[in-house]
Amino acid sequence: QDTSPTDVKFNTDGTRMYVLGATGDDVNQYTLTTAFDVLGTVTFNGAFVVSNASRIPTGMTFDADGTKMYVVNDRYVDQYTLAATFNVLGATSLEGNFSVAAQDATPKGVAISSDGTKIYICGDTAADSFYQYTLTTPNDVRGTVTYNGSYSFSAQSNEPADMTFNADGTKVYLLSNDPDNVFQYTLTTAWDITGTVTYNGSFSIAGQETF
Repeated sequence: QDTSPTDVKFNTDGTRMYVLGATGDDVNQYTLTTAFDVLGTVTFNGAFVVSNASRIPTGMTFDADGTKMYVVNDRYVDQYTLAATFNVLGATSLEGNFSVAAQDATPKGVAISSDGTKIYICGDTAADSFYQYTLTTPNDVRGTVTYNGSYSFSAQSNEPADMTFNADGTKVYLLSNDPDNVFQYTLTTAWDITGTVTYNGSFSIAGQETF
């Protein structure tokens, strides 16, 4: 489907997987026979092209109920609505976005809080930071989006690839291209990277993949 995949996500029950492709500028959707197990039967369903909005798509995520999809590129976080829950094949065209250029020109990942009031990007500039934004209207970037602050992970990585949170927002994970590691951080206040963030440690994936 794509020779330059930049992100992967699952739906909440693990029966669908999505791969964001920079070559086709699209989100590719797959069905898994065994939930969260890519070693079982995986069937390609189709793709949704985001090239009308995204220059080079580098990260994607969904809101908690799977009705909205967010794609980050070189300057913007773009928002789409899905006609059917966690089915990108019925996605709308671009319905709204906001610029992150004032914080980072090359964002590499995007995440959203479980209540939809905060969005985060992972920035690949000299700052090498997580950036946090508040949404006045939950899950909708068409309302007021306010930049809150950042947390620098430059002591661990200077080439981030993606970010994600655990379910309750008390931990954030950084996928890094240099070094080839996954880094873990704990948040004292759930879903708030502008509060106290503690680096916990990492593990290397260099034995499986080097970027």
